[in-house]
Amino acid sequence: MRILITGATGFIGYKLSQKLDKLGYSISILTKNIDKSKSLFGDNIKKYYWDPDLKICPVEPVINSDLIINLAGENVFGLWTKNKKSKIINSRIDSTRILVEIIKNNPKHKVRKFLSSSAIGYYGDREEEILYESSGFGKGFLAQTCLKWEKESIELDNHGVDTIQLRTGIVLGKNGGAFKKMLYIYKFGLGGRLSNGKQWWSWIHIKDFIDIIDFLIRNDFKGPLNIVSPYPSRQSEFSSVFAKTLKRPNLALVPAFALKMLMGELALEILGSRRVNPQKLIDMNFSFNFAELDNALKDIIG
Repeated sequence: MRILITGATGFIGYKLSQKLDKLGYSISILTKNIDKSKSLFGDNIKKYYWDPDLKICPVEPVINSDLIINLAGENVFGLWTKNKKSKIINSRIDSTRILVEIIKNNPKHKVRKFLSSSAIGYYGDREEEILYESSGFGKGFLAQTCLKWEKESIELDNHGVDTIQLRTGIVLGKNGGAFKKMLYIYKFGLGGRLSNGKQWWSWIHIKDFIDIIDFLIRNDFKGPLNIVSPYPSRQSEFSSVFAKTLKRPNLALVPAFALKMLMGELALEILGSRRVNPQKLIDMNFSFNFAELDNALKDIIG
């Protein structure tokens, strides 16, 4: 099977590309940085230059792929200036749109599945509500971004392609993502509760994320999918388990106002509560290797 991946040089995309290559899939990537890609990947992974901002994308690797995994997008971490927010939303919309337009404009394309990254930010801050794939979108910048992002990919449902919207939680894994940032904080004994710590954090181990993608490649499915562990944690519990696994103190208390002063609008997302349930994965009998937070962190930290 021929698989085309965008965002392959990022934390998730790199590990996914490497694993799918080892599993025997024929992998190609679209990248803005060919030199970096050559240093990361062997010759067996084909590399094509693209730049969605400039509407540059090669047609042949897109229409000749059996499946596309679209993970491209500006990192959401950082101060949300007007320019940063523009990059966050435009990078996601533009990268998805250019792929969709190429497929729509080439009726003889070979694409059968289109897996497009999204996030549980789609649901907004929902406090204690248990959130399923059928739950509506929420309020806030990330919710609106995810809503517009998903709408771009859904257009392909009318062009012979099964689209899947990957509503992914906090991805935990070595050397990248949110884990890398948290590890730095906790190693210096600065970990602890954020505000009252009651907000729900829904997460997924990187190995389970990759296994879910492989599961979706091999099984029939379409529509939105919550990619999270069946057992979300309150932030206070998450912090306690994280610190215990690292054998570091868990004493800090960061008031909401202080976090808002430091991080601006992004703080509202960090303080938000998303109690997300992976009901569709459960219904399909997907087997999680790391459903419990303590086991997930022990595997990562070692």
